[in-house]
Amino acid sequence: MSKYTQIQNNHTEVIEIINQAAQAKVTSLDLSSKALTEIPDCITKISKLQRLNLSDNQLTEIPDCIIQLTHLWDINLGNNQIKNMQKHGEKLAKIRMICLAKNKIEQIPEFLSKIKWLRILDLSDNQIQEIPEYITRLTKLQGLSLHNNQIKNIKIVKDIDNFKEMTSLHLDNNQIKEIPASITHLPNLRLLGLNNNQIREIPESITQMINLMTLKLSNNQIRQVPECLTQLTNLRFLDLSNNQIRNIPESLTKLTKLTRLDLLGNPIGDILYLSGHLFRKNSPI
Repeated sequence: MSKYTQIQNNHTEVIEIINQAAQAKVTSLDLSSKALTEIPDCITKISKLQRLNLSDNQLTEIPDCIIQLTHLWDINLGNNQIKNMQKHGEKLAKIRMICLAKNKIEQIPEFLSKIKWLRILDLSDNQIQEIPEYITRLTKLQGLSLHNNQIKNIKIVKDIDNFKEMTSLHLDNNQIKEIPASITHLPNLRLLGLNNNQIREIPESITQMINLMTLKLSNNQIRQVPECLTQLTNLRFLDLSNNQIRNIPESLTKLTKLTRLDLLGNPIGDILYLSGHLFRKNSPI
């Protein structure tokens, strides 16, 4: 069977699926892994559609017909071939969750900043090099995933306080060299992921993140654990594995809510703090 014939067969199958879904008045539709290069316009027949999975296809842009799905609030476009997106912002105003992971996006498109009710944005596994200021317009954003990109600096300074509702920020597997003071102005952040970067130190300003529960800093170049971390009284999981740490302050025992401290792969020795007990390799200390 030729590739063209396969695409035609997939297209016919998808139209049939859409027609059946429209007749059944579904609110959720899965069209993943159909080798789709475009979405049939007849999808607009599913007038009450709320959740749409278009992942693992061959789409190169966000389909125009999507904007006519006025009840849509969750769309998954992960693992496609999307590169450039500079449209549809205002017309996707009701979207709450959008996944654009594993595409070919080089720049966070400005139109996303116009989706004012957006709560979850996943742009992981792309080719993004910087975080633009206009992303702070997303005042309802709760979760932002930018891991596995090419980000070198976190330059957001202006209006970062707009992220009052953000609870998770994933920046693992980038090329970030420092944690800027501006990023600590996220009072409700619960999880900060910075594994696999080039960070050399933990700034004192991190103590402003008073609600932080999970801090991931493994596989960096950190040499010292600052005592100021004891001010993160809600911290439960601290991952400092595979750095260059030679000692840890005894004051960390003041973190009474801490259940896991991972220091494996440091010059101090393979130490793991778990549920109130210290372990070296596989033996308690």
